[in-house]
Amino acid sequence: MATKIPLGTIGFILVVLTASVYFMWPENIRIDFENTKTIYSVYENGSFIPKATEYSRLFDGTKLMRAKSRDISYDIGEEETIVTRTSVFKDDIISIDTYTFDHNADNIENVPIFSLHCFQNAEGKIYEYQIDKIDYEGETDFITSPFEFPPMKVTWEDGSHSAKVYNYKAATDKIKIRYRINEPFKCFDIRLFDPPKKSTNTENISYGVECNNVTWIVHNWTYDNGTLDWNGTWVNGTWVDHFINMSAIICVDNIMLINMTAKDKLYLINVTDFGGCTFNNTCTVCDSKYDGNEDGICNSGESCMQYCITDKDKLEMLEKNSRHDYVKVDSSFKLKKPKVKENDK
Repeated sequence: MATKIPLGTIGFILVVLTASVYFMWPENIRIDFENTKTIYSVYENGSFIPKATEYSRLFDGTKLMRAKSRDISYDIGEEETIVTRTSVFKDDIISIDTYTFDHNADNIENVPIFSLHCFQNAEGKIYEYQIDKIDYEGETDFITSPFEFPPMKVTWEDGSHSAKVYNYKAATDKIKIRYRINEPFKCFDIRLFDPPKKSTNTENISYGVECNNVTWIVHNWTYDNGTLDWNGTWVNGTWVDHFINMSAIICVDNIMLINMTAKDKLYLINVTDFGGCTFNNTCTVCDSKYDGNEDGICNSGESCMQYCITDKDKLEMLEKNSRHDYVKVDSSFKLKKPKVKENDK
């Protein structure tokens, strides 16, 4: 039989089952605490969908250690609730996973507000924090904190000797973070949570822009606290980056610069004679395909163009060839200047 315990005034509920408990914020997130794992589920389309499964694993060299016993407990205070998983191994080794929930945390990013993984008498062993059953579309690679795999995010303290995300073809994707335990009692601060969604003031914008001879249009942008995120679809183009004052979309034939300050200016630049372009958070740089290596990085002896949107919401075009800095006119720059078309939104 399930026992439901309301927590605070936000709407949190602790549900106690026979062998497990779960913490729930209705229509937001649910976290199930079982003897060997913690399951994080996000509310989508009317139900909670599992998004990540967390394990605390202990290794003696390369051998996975098996616990002799495990126990789930909880402590409900006036301001917070703490859920604890205690596992007992041979040689009096004990692992303690604690999750702290603030009853007044009205931001989903703070659920749980703390997550601590401690070990007693485990000096010389290896702790592996593992997140399984995630949806990760990137390549297998080493990672650093914080790391986001939508819709979840994980943060961990410094000192890990390995942190890696794995994309498997025939198995579920995983994250593994490993620490060497070098003290008789050692704790690791690692927290998995669902970051808040950005959802304010969305606009749909259409531009009849040719990108590699294919017209792509309809991008959505979302403003949130002065920053901007992009989503949408384009054909034969590559989204490079975004910045508060300017965004650049690099196509094969054109660059599209969008003035985020004015929010109504579009600069379409024909870069047919330039082989590669990059966006460096403030300006877009293109190097020539005739005397450059087409990587979008301007090296000595290459003819390059730099495009920036100024504080006055104007497009600034600078060039260089034999110089180390960009100027409006470089006498050694002999290539045809790109054509610029300015449009209003």
